[in-house]
Amino acid sequence: MDKIIKNIVYSSREFFVQGFRNMPIVLLATMLFIGTVQANFNYLFLIAGMFIIVPTVVFGLNIFTEFIFPATSTFWKKSSPATCNLLLKDSLSDPANVVPTFWTSIMSFFFTYLFLNGYRLYNFSVGDQALSNPAGEEARQTQALVSMILVVVIGVLFLLLRATTGCETALGWVVGMAVGGSLAYGWHEFVKACGMGRLDDIFGVTARILPQLVNDQSQTVCTKI
Repeated sequence: MDKIIKNIVYSSREFFVQGFRNMPIVLLATMLFIGTVQANFNYLFLIAGMFIIVPTVVFGLNIFTEFIFPATSTFWKKSSPATCNLLLKDSLSDPANVVPTFWTSIMSFFFTYLFLNGYRLYNFSVGDQALSNPAGEEARQTQALVSMILVVVIGVLFLLLRATTGCETALGWVVGMAVGGSLAYGWHEFVKACGMGRLDDIFGVTARILPQLVNDQSQTVCTKI
């Protein structure tokens, strides 16, 4: 019986460790499936930012830091166990550049993007509709506020757990969050501007509000006197 319990505990631990390590890949597969099946461009733009923009910038930064830090510096290179790699490896990897890491940068981008989405929804101006439907306005702001709180709590928890895995240096962890957060802000503003306030909304709230605002506008007919 003790052996069975130990096997269950070990299997559960491995399941969570593998899931945590591959979290960016899990998010990619999930959002790609939802975005494709539902033709949801909001998710597809988020995927483009997370898995095209961020990896490209991180790769460029890794190459850049190769030239400014000494080859033996522990600030930017670290020998990581297999659980640190997004792609599975069976043994301890050679010292690799971890300023910043792909994992921390991608996840920081994800959580920052969701927070900005919630913040924008909370402050979204609906004009006279708020006066005619105060309950709907309050519900929208409550939903946005709860989403922001949850994103902050879960994001901080995930990033702190990542810091305790031995996969990051202090410098790489801080730089990764700064890079991911900055890119998320820039990409969110770009998508918001190009999508007229629709494509940046992961929760789909503005997609429901904007058509209603158009329909609620009073029609004006000009006649000759």
